[in-house]
Amino acid sequence: MNQLDLKGRTAIVTGGLIGIGAAIAKRLEDSGAEVRIWDVGDNSDPVDVTDLKAIERATAKAMAELGRIDCVFNAAGHADFGPIEEWSLERWNRMLGVHAGGTFLSCKHTLPHLRARDGGAIVNVASIAAITAQPFNAPYGAAKAAII
Repeated sequence: MNQLDLKGRTAIVTGGLIGIGAAIAKRLEDSGAEVRIWDVGDNSDPVDVTDLKAIERATAKAMAELGRIDCVFNAAGHADFGPIEEWSLERWNRMLGVHAGGTFLSCKHTLPHLRARDGGAIVNVASIAAITAQPFNAPYGAAKAAII
């Protein structure tokens, strides 16, 4: 695989401690980018993507530390499956809040910084579940469809 040259570039990866987010964060770092991870599991600097104030603080901190934002990779999410009739409203809202709401908030608050530099990149992670019905997966599919 060709090595990307991202020296001097900056990136934010939501959900960057595990799974796709962690793999992307590592790839960006290996390519020379300065990366900030926004994840609730981060013991040193947890960022809940569903929390408006947390996103505002994390964006301000990223700008103060990095001076710019070149890329945002939205991978924050969680898997939770089961028969829809067993889902509570709170469980439904959490699914949509993390996936769709988190993507919205991180885009909303980082986009002005990307635009101020005449561009950058935002990558949002969705799933085939957004377009293909699967048993016990409707809320997850709905959340990923909202991202698309």
